[in-house]
Amino acid sequence: MASGAYIDEDSRNKLLQLEDKGKLTKDKVEEVLLENNVGTTKDIELSVYNQDDFGIGEVSGLNVSAVYIQDKENEVQEVYYFFRGTEPANFNDVWTDIGGIAAGSNTEQLDDTIKFKQEISKITENQEGEIKNYADGYSLGVNNATGLLLISGDFEDVRGFNGAPINAYNLANSDSSFEDFLREQGHNNPKELPPEKISEYVYDYYGEEVHKIINYRQKGEPLYAQSFPGKMYLGKVVTFGEDSGVDDFVDVGSYPYEPGVMNLPLLYDEISYKGRIERWLNDLGGIDERNDGIKGVEELGQSPFKLFVEASKTQTGKEMIFSPFRTFRDIIFSPGVWKQSSSIKDAWGQMDLHSLEIVLSSYDKEKSKSRVRYVRLDPISNKQITLEPETLYQFLNRCELGLTDKKEVLNNLKNYESNIMTELYTKEQSEIIKKIDAKSASPQAFLVETKNQYGFWGKLGKDREASSVTFDEDFSPLDGRIKTPIIELISFFEEEISEMENFLENFKETYIKMFEKDEELSKYINLIKS
Repeated sequence: MASGAYIDEDSRNKLLQLEDKGKLTKDKVEEVLLENNVGTTKDIELSVYNQDDFGIGEVSGLNVSAVYIQDKENEVQEVYYFFRGTEPANFNDVWTDIGGIAAGSNTEQLDDTIKFKQEISKITENQEGEIKNYADGYSLGVNNATGLLLISGDFEDVRGFNGAPINAYNLANSDSSFEDFLREQGHNNPKELPPEKISEYVYDYYGEEVHKIINYRQKGEPLYAQSFPGKMYLGKVVTFGEDSGVDDFVDVGSYPYEPGVMNLPLLYDEISYKGRIERWLNDLGGIDERNDGIKGVEELGQSPFKLFVEASKTQTGKEMIFSPFRTFRDIIFSPGVWKQSSSIKDAWGQMDLHSLEIVLSSYDKEKSKSRVRYVRLDPISNKQITLEPETLYQFLNRCELGLTDKKEVLNNLKNYESNIMTELYTKEQSEIIKKIDAKSASPQAFLVETKNQYGFWGKLGKDREASSVTFDEDFSPLDGRIKTPIIELISFFEEEISEMENFLENFKETYIKMFEKDEELSKYINLIKS
């Protein structure tokens, strides 16, 4: 997050709420700023614009406001963009969710977002000094705010609340520069790229911009859990309500069972389920493209004949028209469909968790103690992963402590093998020699001790007398077989230490690569490098 924004985060939250209710006016902005002690009306010049001021969004349904604030005495010039969430009664918003974010085709709201930013830039471009831009969004509005940040490249931060992700394919359709970049990499049609590959290109092309985003979400709300090709949450994720006992919402795009290769009925159902989801998304994208976007799609609903003709052009429509029995059978008798339907029914009460009021209430209560997770691209798998840097650093620290302990054990083993075992053997030799010397000094006593003092006739005859006793004082070298288990243990520790050192080296490189551009994590990076 950028620091030093003129308007504090609590005030921005209130302004976002006003935008979501359609009540963000200049008077309301002044009221919020005064209430939160952000300057005074005498200190600042304030302007508020929305999409209607520039004739933007009539077709796409875009709802956005910009607050332009100037405090010339403190050399402050900042623009704050506030994006409204989906309005369920607004077909434009609903189709943007379906045809744009999920299917990755429609770009009309994002295109209008760029136009709106351009109009605001015309107003601010003649002003002296640096213009700083910030954006806040809710639900669908987060998708627009994130896309705007990436495409324009001149924002300090974007904050999203229960936000919709970007779709990498949709981004390529809207950002001609990114599309040109993909062509330079040899990809003329972005849709042909696997999700992992286009995600990698998003990180490569947009660079540090992806780290300026923070997503606040309420655990259990329905939007975050959904999966579809091209889905990307970028930057940081803060989840509220992690201790509430609420489970994550059902991911409709994934199959609910893990059938394995031996369970053929479930394996078939999994393939059928995933294929059906993929066909639906492709069909929705095709409908959007063939009808030139939102307005054309909306007109389909006004003509049953056009709707039937359009449906017959889709793969799903063809299946229902030409193979209705099989389509009906595959859906009705699908264990995956029944399971997902039951899970959605059980979790339906969690739909309310998506509201802006709930997530902002949690923000006020939990932000100071919440755990920040970072969404990064795994350099190995090229898949997005969610990480906690502090936890990773603690893991690294414990691994290094463990490595130190192993090296200490190895040194002790080597010392035991090369020195202590020899010392013990030499000490034992010395003790034996002392005993030999003692026996040699009293040969008759040694004869009695060994019960060899009697002659041929035993006790009836004359006792033997010993004048001397001779011992073999040559010692063989320490048998190598005695050292074999120790040597094998040393070899085992050396291999394990080598593997652990390689792992830690790779871990550090990966960690630094994923987080080196984030100023907040510099303390961990410096510790790791040192």
